[in-house]
Amino acid sequence: MDCALVVRTESAALRKLAQQHRWRVPALADPKGRLEKALGVRYDRHAFGFVQGKLVWQQENPEASQSEILQAFLAVAFGRQKARSLYDAWVRELRLAAWGKEVTEQIERHGGHPSPNAKGR
Repeated sequence: MDCALVVRTESAALRKLAQQHRWRVPALADPKGRLEKALGVRYDRHAFGFVQGKLVWQQENPEASQSEILQAFLAVAFGRQKARSLYDAWVRELRLAAWGKEVTEQIERHGGHPSPNAKGR
């Protein structure tokens, strides 16, 4: 599936952000907000999701975190179940990178679940 996020930022900043957070979705920089203007966006912080060249998702909440933005787009692009799986894998990778295998496995053994939408939370 061809999909991408468009974010209003410079290319270098977006590349750093995508690498830092290990995004698995292509992201395109729109530093001058040309797409935003063309789509009539009324606030500064806005992301767009495209699948096969078609706009399928727009950020609705200007206060949404990067994590919330990514989860919302993935749900539209891949369906909720696949989105949750991708998000969980991404969070686990971040935990492993930040805390290492031992701490990550301890969190998981004691009921820690990578998804913020997990049942029981």
